[in-house]
Amino acid sequence: MRMRNEKTRVTGHCSVKDCPWRIHASPLADGVTFQIKTYVPNHTCVRSDATKEASVEWIAGKIENVLRENPGMKPRGIKNELKKYGVNPQYMQIYRARKKAMGSIEGCHAESFGRLPYYAKIVLANNERSVVTLQCDVDESESIPHAPVFKRFFLAAIGLDGNNGLFPVAFAIAESECKESWGFFFENLSIMLSGFSCDKPWTFMSDRQKGLVETINEIVPNAVNRRCARHIYANFRGQFAGAALKRYFWQAARSYNVAGFNFALHKIKELKPAAYDWLLKIPAEMWSRHAFDERLKNDHVTNNISESFNHWVGDLRSKPVLTLVDGLRTN
Repeated sequence: MRMRNEKTRVTGHCSVKDCPWRIHASPLADGVTFQIKTYVPNHTCVRSDATKEASVEWIAGKIENVLRENPGMKPRGIKNELKKYGVNPQYMQIYRARKKAMGSIEGCHAESFGRLPYYAKIVLANNERSVVTLQCDVDESESIPHAPVFKRFFLAAIGLDGNNGLFPVAFAIAESECKESWGFFFENLSIMLSGFSCDKPWTFMSDRQKGLVETINEIVPNAVNRRCARHIYANFRGQFAGAALKRYFWQAARSYNVAGFNFALHKIKELKPAAYDWLLKIPAEMWSRHAFDERLKNDHVTNNISESFNHWVGDLRSKPVLTLVDGLRTN
């Protein structure tokens, strides 16, 4: 219904064009009481549950407690939840209302970043040997948008404990995945690692993200670099597909001796000489067990632990930064 509300009259009519439903009232002589003068009760339009009265703010207020109990509720579930109020809002309204309600529950992204300095002091005061560094480059001449969007990249170093379980060593929230961000990360990681006496080099396995290998070589020059065989194979398969090539690739990667490695490479050469030449360009000590540094006690050829860590982090990634950081600490 569309309303026209004035001091001397109130008129309402159906929002659907050409529908005759109408109601009109005007005040009596006392100036307080309104009397209905015209009422056309019949609608000729099709009924619609959509209503403009269900604003984003109204919806957010109704679903906030529901989301506290079930923060993972999807828009479809919220839409069904709102049916008991007799409203049928559009999905965009639900999306915005959900975002607003979750902001009330978890806190504002901007405010969350602002609390990080205080949080860092608490961590350092209560967690001996921890390293916490905040670096914020602010250009005061830039205007702040009304609804800021905080783009961020999650950098992490994950190890294995004595039981082959996940052991998060360090993590960082960066504005982009680039050499500068990795440099900031590894500079602080090296500070932390310097507190541990170890006569063996540190080993880093990666999928060669942009700027990562160069940064490791610059900041931790004595470290051993390995490449994830799964990512090598993904590039290998793009040029040299086939079940037999796949089988011999993994046989070469997992071989504990030179004979097994050479046998697998010879089979690859027989099947596809170009594939053999492609693999020879990658130093064996980076991806095959038989060539790993004997001083090191880890023989993993893939960094699947990173995928496990990503799964473990789960929905924390989308949370305000303070919720994310503290969630990682407490988990």
